Amino acid sequence: MKKVHLWSQKIISNADYGECQDCRKQRTAVSWCKNCDIAFLKENFHNWTSENPNIDEFIRHTQLNANESMDYLEWIDFDQFELIENINKRGAFSSIYSAIWMEGPRWNLDEEAEVWTRNGPIKVILKRLDNSQNISQEFVNQDDVSFVVPIFFSVIQQFIHGGVIILNNSALRRLNGEIYYTKFLFEDSYENSIIPLYRYHKCLQSGTLTDCFGMTKDSTSCYMFVIRYYKNGNLYSYLDETMGILCWKDIVEMLWSISAGLNFIHEYNLIHGHLHGGNILVENELDSIDAKITDTGLHGHANGKISQNYGVIPFVAPEIFDGNTPTKESDIYSFGMIMWMLSACVRPYCDRPHDSQLIQEICSGTRPNIVDGTPPVFSSLMLKCLDANPSIRPTASQLYEWLGNWVTAICDDPEQSDLSDQFDVAEEIKFANLDKLKFNITPCHENAIYFSRPLDSIGVYY
Repeated sequence: MKKVHLWSQKIISNADYGECQDCRKQRTAVSWCKNCDIAFLKENFHNWTSENPNIDEFIRHTQLNANESMDYLEWIDFDQFELIENINKRGAFSSIYSAIWMEGPRWNLDEEAEVWTRNGPIKVILKRLDNSQNISQEFVNQDDVSFVVPIFFSVIQQFIHGGVIILNNSALRRLNGEIYYTKFLFEDSYENSIIPLYRYHKCLQSGTLTDCFGMTKDSTSCYMFVIRYYKNGNLYSYLDETMGILCWKDIVEMLWSISAGLNFIHEYNLIHGHLHGGNILVENELDSIDAKITDTGLHGHANGKISQNYGVIPFVAPEIFDGNTPTKESDIYSFGMIMWMLSACVRPYCDRPHDSQLIQEICSGTRPNIVDGTPPVFSSLMLKCLDANPSIRPTASQLYEWLGNWVTAICDDPEQSDLSDQFDVAEEIKFANLDKLKFNITPCHENAIYFSRPLDSIGVYY
């Protein structure tokens, strides 16, 4: 029987992957020849089309510049999907389906033949952008440099899929402001835009962000984005599934994973702008738990303008309610609210309407109460993230470093420390009250809304 391994390779600098047996050139990744694989992909160009020349060109660009197996995007024919099912999860401007991709990605390594082969049937998520067949020209003709720019999430691998990023003015100039959605991408300046956009595509390849295999188009001509399926769903559904029972070790590990993704985004001078529990996907393995950043909602209608802020009220920083543009600091506020949600194992402000009254209270300094038994070091960091003054909040880099130290102290270091003692005590308190936690899940108020919506429609600017 042939030995087959699941794809998990990452390029290691200066590693010797051996010589390709076909072209005799040096391989650049495990059992992968850049020269031969790119030639194969290029020969296949005529066998597929999205019926949109800009989408085709960008997908081809990712393939021609691949550095390892599956380091590119694919156009996947819609007939490749079976058992398509609406899973009743809807973002502000998109619908979510599960499906079986019959061929699957090239994830399997056939050691005998030394080639990467298709995985076979694999469950995926299809994210359908509603009304994407009717994208208005007005949508792409925005001239305000501070507006939210949809970064063609359908063709950026392992990116903040389904969402938007906010670019600062210099980034907008560098990209000519032409990072538009779907068929209006590069409308005026394609040649000047594809290289910097591809640079973003390569920069944002990170195991801390979710996997995107490519894109497809359904029978109504709406574009759909083919994304890795995470069996535990998003953070909201995971908390529901666990009935509010999470150990502190898992909480810290998840936060470290999330901080890694956020730090990666911020290092490239990008902003998520829409971080909340619905945009964190969870994978619970036997020996660890992982959480990856995604983005399950757009900040504007595909056939309308995007000159306003959108968000999920509990996760929106107070300065955004005053009409300011999202920043790295507002991302950190959202992270702080995710910290609180994990410590409490419930959604923030779930027992009350998410209305203008709540917004006014948030702007006046209201924050959720710290849960009894929370480690002091955890509470201190969380409150800094939730500070009304953006300059007080830590950076994503600091979060990643500090949380990494926590993981080491809690999980790896055999020596006791004040840090590990705090979490040990918190663990004892939590599990002493296990029955109370299990049967005291707070139901959500019918007007507690956890999907993105336009903030000015709630009367937030005052």
